Amino acid sequence: MRIRIVGSSFALSLALLAVGCGKEENKPTTPPTPPGVDATKIQAPELNDVATNAVLSADVQKSAQEKIDIAVTYIKADKLDLAEKTVSALETQKASLPRAIQTKVDDVHKMLDTAKKASDAGIKIPGT
Repeated sequence: MRIRIVGSSFALSLALLAVGCGKEENKPTTPPTPPGVDATKIQAPELNDVATNAVLSADVQKSAQEKIDIAVTYIKADKLDLAEKTVSALETQKASLPRAIQTKVDDVHKMLDTAKKASDAGIKIPGT
């Protein structure tokens, strides 16, 4: 009797192993490599880490704010050519900046335009 139970248990175990439990494993799938591409040479993006992106974003924002402050200082010192170069640099990176910084860039650009018009008209703006 024991031999039959052991034998039946063994047969049942083998059957379950062969069939499986019916659950699919949640294995991550890798997309197929396109033909003619060496899969060993495909690299993950360098800045895939969210924390790294956040730090870089904060650095970019800080750099932009510093440029804004420098441009305002140049405008107040009536160094409009230097202010224009600084504002131009800000304009090139404006699309990658948050909306709050973009608004400040626009404000500095307006401030520069006003200072240029005043300078061309021979008007001295108070505070500059």
